[in-house]
Amino acid sequence: MTPEGLESEAMALFTFAAACAARLPHYTFILRMFPGISLPITEAAVKRFTAAHPNVVASDKAEIADDYARASLLLYRGSSTVLYATLAGLRPVYVQVETLVDTDPLYPLTTWRRACTSPEQFAAIVEADERMPAPQREAEWRTAATYLSRYGGPVGEDALETFLKSIHLGDSTTIPRVGTPQREVAHV
Repeated sequence: MTPEGLESEAMALFTFAAACAARLPHYTFILRMFPGISLPITEAAVKRFTAAHPNVVASDKAEIADDYARASLLLYRGSSTVLYATLAGLRPVYVQVETLVDTDPLYPLTTWRRACTSPEQFAAIVEADERMPAPQREAEWRTAATYLSRYGGPVGEDALETFLKSIHLGDSTTIPRVGTPQREVAHV
């Protein structure tokens, strides 16, 4: 699980994961906190969840890639880590929460990505994933990887200039170029 750095988002995702862990005791659920942000209520909840469910663990890995390597699915909400997890081969499963705004960065992806609103739906996704033939699974993942390869690209100085002009800062703002003296940039 990789929540956004908001207490409400993290609590919703981790609470959902704990409910799923109770229904799927043969799966290990790795809870990963948002780095560098203290969320005291969530941190206390993670301790309760790990104490109550032997198959729920708090990540002790410094690098998120280490968690990707030991997982097969990713429960997520708005976190952009889902992009990297998907490229690493994890099946993304978006958790829809009725009381929170949907912020799914992969919403247009019609294959590979799944969505659920209940632990029962998540369990069905897991079971279907286990039964899926490897060639079908790989084909779905390749479609997602192709989509993500077009998701974004390197941002160059020209793109920044165009963006600033589109928000009406382009006439009085110049992006400093490498090797040239820095000029003033308007503050927004």
